[in-house]
Amino acid sequence: AVSATVGVGVMVGSFRTTVERWLGHSLQADIYVSAPHGMSGRAAAGLPLQVLERLRALPGVAALSYGRRVTLEAPAGPIELLALAPGPRGPGGLDLKAGAPQAVREAFRARQVVLITEPYAYRHGLTAGDTLTLPTDAGPRPFPIVGVLHDYSSEQGLVIIPWRVYRHHWHDRVLSSVGLYLAPGAGPAQLMARVRATLADLGAVTIRSNGELRRASLEIFDRTFAITRVLRLLALGVAFIGILSALMALQLERAREYAILRATGFTPGQIVAIVGLQTLFMGACAALLAMPLGLVMSQLLIHVINRRAFGWSMTLEVPTGVLLEAVALALAAALAGGLYPAWRLSRTPPARALREE
Repeated sequence: AVSATVGVGVMVGSFRTTVERWLGHSLQADIYVSAPHGMSGRAAAGLPLQVLERLRALPGVAALSYGRRVTLEAPAGPIELLALAPGPRGPGGLDLKAGAPQAVREAFRARQVVLITEPYAYRHGLTAGDTLTLPTDAGPRPFPIVGVLHDYSSEQGLVIIPWRVYRHHWHDRVLSSVGLYLAPGAGPAQLMARVRATLADLGAVTIRSNGELRRASLEIFDRTFAITRVLRLLALGVAFIGILSALMALQLERAREYAILRATGFTPGQIVAIVGLQTLFMGACAALLAMPLGLVMSQLLIHVINRRAFGWSMTLEVPTGVLLEAVALALAAALAGGLYPAWRLSRTPPARALREE
């Protein structure tokens, strides 16, 4: 039970750390502008292309990135496609799982290629160097895959295509989102106010800073794993009760042995000390044995179960707090499991404990 709490705690901690790192790679711009419901499909509302010129003209804007996310209907099922005009650092900061960063960056800017995310690659058995056929407005067309990106925004996966290639093959002239890069010395609050004033005629446009978007993303993550934390708390309770009841029963069954010690001259205080030390030692052994088993369970959760369920990979991160929590749980339960037997044995006359049933 203690190892289960370690395994789940390490898995959740590793996943959160990985997502934080991925957000650092993916969210490169300082301010993001998006249309309401602009992520749900081709029919969704978008931003007109004219907003690019209006945003470029604003004081404090050094560069722009922009994209369009749509759903394509293919014979094998729907494909989530992101047409992207990346910022200065390239698509998604090039958090690559497969492919050489420099080669991918050059190919994405100069050739008719696509990138795919890790879940899409896993579910369709694809990797860098393969070819992916997409249903364009002029019919199916093959595109070479030049890289595989880490991504945690979609379980089904995502195909990323250069914006210029998307405009050539699809007759779609709206944007889903625009990223603004601040010029040196520009303040995000002032620029957000200028953007809001400039795009006031477009209606309900969402404008968020980089930090705000990261916080919102992590809040969604925490809400998603709230049930996992509840289950972990239940596992902690099961572990506590299990250790408590097992050690309490063990010490109460040894009442006759402690009565013999009392009869040979041990004081009640010494009996309490013996019982307390024994239970603490057994609790410490339980905690130490739970550590490697919990880490093995976390490896299975991270590299087998999550991989099969979502197609995601993540780095193993062992939060110190999870291990200290497991040790504290085992020691506290063991100490509590020895308190009542020690108190009862110290107050029971040796003659009564030695009497046969």
